[in-house]
This record gives sequence, C-alpha cells and structure tokens, in this order.
Amino acid sequence: MSLPYIPPRSPIDPPSPELVIVFLGAAARVTPAFVQLRDEILPRCDLDHNRVPLADLDAWLSRWHLDFENYELREMIESWTIELLRHWHNHPEHREPLRVERGWWNPSPKVVTGGERIGAQVRGWDSAREPFEVWRDRVREGFEEFIRHEQKRDHVLYDSVPYQPENSLAFEWLALHICCGLSAGEIKLRYRDRKLSRAAVKKAIRRLADHLGVGTLDTPC
Repeated sequence: MSLPYIPPRSPIDPPSPELVIVFLGAAARVTPAFVQLRDEILPRCDLDHNRVPLADLDAWLSRWHLDFENYELREMIESWTIELLRHWHNHPEHREPLRVERGWWNPSPKVVTGGERIGAQVRGWDSAREPFEVWRDRVREGFEEFIRHEQKRDHVLYDSVPYQPENSLAFEWLALHICCGLSAGEIKLRYRDRKLSRAAVKKAIRRLADHLGVGTLDTPC
C-alpha cells in the first residue's frame, strides 16, 4: 500500500495521522517499546470496564521518549495507544506480531521494504477494437511510465534524491533515534547492507521529524 501524497508541512499544520501510525509501526518493528506495552501495560488494564492505568502509560511514553512537546502529537499518540490496548484486548491474535495499525490497513511489503513482487493489469489486444500496432505502442508507453514511477519511488534512500515520506526505512531510523537514542552513525551500522552514508540517514531523520511535527530532537544525530 502506498501512502497518499503529502504536501510540504507548514509549522501550523496538525500532525498527520497516517504518518504517525506508520512511525508507531516502525517503532514496534525495531525497538522494544511495544513489546513492553504488550507485556507490562496490557496486563494491568481492565478493559472490560474501560480502565487503563494512565500513570503507567505516561511512564511508558516518557521511557520511550514519545511524550513530545508538540501537544497535538503527544495527544494523538497517547489516544492511539489507549485504543491499541483495547484493540489488542479484543483481538489477541494481533498481540504477538505487534500489529499497531488497528485495522486501518493490512501491512504491505511496499510499506516495509522494497524489492517486492508487483503486478500490473494490462488489457489484452482486441482485434475488433484497434490494430495490433496501436495496442502494442499504448501498452509499451504505459509500461515505460510505470518503470519511471518505480525508479522515482525507490530513489528516496539515497543522498542525491530528495527525501519523500513514503520511505519506510526513514520511519525505522527515526524510531531508533527517538526511542533508543541511536545516532545516525549507529543506525548506519545497523543498515550496513544498504550502503548508506551517515549524512543520508541524518537528513532523512531530520526531515521526517519535521513532517511529523516532532520539533527539536532531544538527541543530536
């Protein structure tokens, strides 16, 4: 699943729920934050009576540095987390894989990583509708446009191409930086197979933090 186009963010814009949810999903994949939420906070809830230990939840947010200064962002994450606890209570099968999107969408390889198998629908040639050469040229042009689109989408990982928020790795890097305090250099070492530069990781972290409305990062990159 591709995220919708997201225009440049203004400082007065509210945080984007779509980006926040993808960020939380990345935090669940690469940090122990949501393991702790599931294993320590969920058992303390009495969700049959709609009771959540808010003091424990506040401590969890603080422990993983998700208690952002941006009030709207903090409230969004806190509210989403409370609803996530309810979702896990009602859907135990989503606890073990740490499903945090609460059914908004199904996790897709396009959100997680590149290189997935993809398909394109092409209408077959209908000789009664058009000559073969016309059909061939139209399909070829459509396929070339598809290739150009995929090339632009994949280039978000590298220094020479502008950052785009669809890059799921940037969400993982930001989660590691915020929740675990890892520097861009330390994150680069974790993703050494990607052959990234420290500057590329640092740039992606800072720009995604701006898109999310995180504000000034507590830990230097």
